[in-house]
Amino acid sequence: MAKITAEHTQHNISGCKFFFPLKEKYWERDNNEIPQVIVTDTFLQDAYSLSWDSSKDDEGVILASCTWEDDSLKLLPFDEEILVNKELKQL
Repeated sequence: MAKITAEHTQHNISGCKFFFPLKEKYWERDNNEIPQVIVTDTFLQDAYSLSWDSSKDDEGVILASCTWEDDSLKLLPFDEEILVNKELKQL
């Protein structure tokens, strides 16, 4: 019964997200002035810098979140390389 309820009450939405690997966890630098979460008014709505592991081997990533819902459908005509370049330019 719980599975049926979950299926009927969930809210699925379209989205466009990319993970970009980092060379280092910049937010761990003593003199860092770049926030880990950035919200914009551009097509690149949010950028989250994060790491799953505290080891030195994990250099972290940036999760770039382009759009939600209908806005994400506007990006369907672009191939992955074009979208990646657009996002990197914006970042």
